[in-house]
Amino acid sequence: MKNRISLLLGLSLLSIMVIFSACKKDDDDDKTTPLSCDRTIDGSITLGQNDFTVSMKVSGSGTYSVTKIEYLDADGNLQTLNNPDLPWEENFTISGVSGSVHNYELSMYTSVTNGKITAEFDGNDGSQFINQTRECSQYTD
Repeated sequence: MKNRISLLLGLSLLSIMVIFSACKKDDDDDKTTPLSCDRTIDGSITLGQNDFTVSMKVSGSGTYSVTKIEYLDADGNLQTLNNPDLPWEENFTISGVSGSVHNYELSMYTSVTNGKITAEFDGNDGSQFINQTRECSQYTD
């Protein structure tokens, strides 16, 4: 009788151990949905006596994807880069008649899962200074 009770107790303990060791959290619950990060920097400048120098940058850290970058070039033409590698940078000079107005634009179409993406626009002609930044971040840790 004692052997039967010991055997049943042993089997019960073994069954409980198997049940608890087989139960573990499903890793699929930890998946983070990427955050859509479409951002635009835009505006206009009025040229002075000097040329207007422009520097545009897009950089990222962590886990992200970049679908495209669009920007207006020195002549005001829209340029599109599909699936560019980061970091990305474009520098140019806008020249023209003093008093003429020129538009600028930098757009990024991205998503972030665990990290940050930054778009920067810097421009100046010695008297006008433009510095604009757009960021998007999501951290899962």
